[in-house]
Amino acid sequence: MPAVFFSCFSCFSCPAWATNRFFVNDQFLSLGSSGNRVPILADLDQETLAFSVHLAFDSSLVQVMAMELGLAVSALSPEFSSGTIDNSSGDVTHGVIFVTSGPITRKLSPGTGEELLKLVVDVIASSPSTTLLDLVNAPGSPTIAMPRLNVMTDSTGESVNPPPTLTDGTLSLTDLGPRITGFSMNGGLAGKDFLVTGGNFDRPGLSVAVCSQAAAFVLLPDLHTIKVTAPGCGSGPQEVRVCTAFGCASDPKGFTYEGTLFIRGNANNDSRVDLSDVITILQYLFAGVPPRAPCQDALDTNDSGRVDLSDAIYLLSYFFQGARIIAPPYPLPGEDPTPDALPAC
Repeated sequence: MPAVFFSCFSCFSCPAWATNRFFVNDQFLSLGSSGNRVPILADLDQETLAFSVHLAFDSSLVQVMAMELGLAVSALSPEFSSGTIDNSSGDVTHGVIFVTSGPITRKLSPGTGEELLKLVVDVIASSPSTTLLDLVNAPGSPTIAMPRLNVMTDSTGESVNPPPTLTDGTLSLTDLGPRITGFSMNGGLAGKDFLVTGGNFDRPGLSVAVCSQAAAFVLLPDLHTIKVTAPGCGSGPQEVRVCTAFGCASDPKGFTYEGTLFIRGNANNDSRVDLSDVITILQYLFAGVPPRAPCQDALDTNDSGRVDLSDAIYLLSYFFQGARIIAPPYPLPGEDPTPDALPAC
């Protein structure tokens, strides 16, 4: 019986070392992208004074440009943090010690999914593929002067035993930029809704421009179709550009303007005439800011056939003195009834 009791006691007193783990989560990276942050994470079952990480990667597909401290580690201001990056052989090693001398006052607490380090990765692959971030131990040998190991050191300065388990991560390298595959109802007047179809529209930072003018849009529930409202632009075929945080796609003839209606005085193309239109005219004349109106006739408030300072003054007189009238088309959109030398809408 005493022997049995001792055996049970020894088992229950052993720490659960097997829960320690280094791991990298699978991640998608865009072809041609740079500065991607790929975290190296850990599960810890005890306080940790130091650690080292070693991983291998395919240097023909990705390059590691830097190693940054993760959130859990940077908060403790480690006294030692150093490593090597070899982009020719595809090899990264990095070690961190929180306290190198004196009282051990900073240690990493037990936890799960602790962010230790961040790889800064550029994608150099030219076509879609996958590559492994391989957390691997490389013991020392006659050809390798120093061992490159994945190690955790506990608060007493001892390496945990058994060593932490290693879970590799897969990087899927693909084209995450927007793609335009077609258009529907993409012709008519300013203000018309039309559809852009394609892919990768559900990425962050989605925006749409027509003839370099920001356009109002709605991403439809299928995530492959954007309903766009054509802003005021020139006539004929105009470029439609769709952008996200991963890049842009465009079509030089995405929307064709088949004649454009306008409201005289509505210089900023917001469907009403107010003081902001005076500011728009002044910014156009003296700061070179392109107006959003579909044509210069909208800025020609006095219908003189040219756009100059008198148009801003004319509009101010209309607002505050009531001594002016605005020639048609006003207050509803229409065509210009007065021939002039300004570019046609």
